[in-house]
Amino acid sequence: YKMALHCYLVIGSRLSLEPLDVVEKKAVGLVNNAESEDCETGTTRPYDFLIAMVEQHHLHGDLLEPELLSSQNDEEELLPPLISLVRLLGLDLVGDFLVEHCVPPPGRIH
Repeated sequence: YKMALHCYLVIGSRLSLEPLDVVEKKAVGLVNNAESEDCETGTTRPYDFLIAMVEQHHLHGDLLEPELLSSQNDEEELLPPLISLVRLLGLDLVGDFLVEHCVPPPGRIH
């Protein structure tokens, strides 16, 4: 499953389902507690299952490894895993997932 996650994140690094400016606008809207006007509720994206795969197989730590996608064989530099995941799934879904699953336990913040 780790290799599958790696492959999907490579796809996310090279292919984005949302243009970067749309992601940036959504991020600013979330920070400002504004509802996105173009937010599509009830729609699914083709890679939504990745969240379940990460949860089911305990791959949370792999998303936080900055070197997960680095390789000497790549001609182009790949994005960090979390950025790749945002590009595949969207900021709303990944943001909620990170807050719920990828924060350190209380008292362990450095």
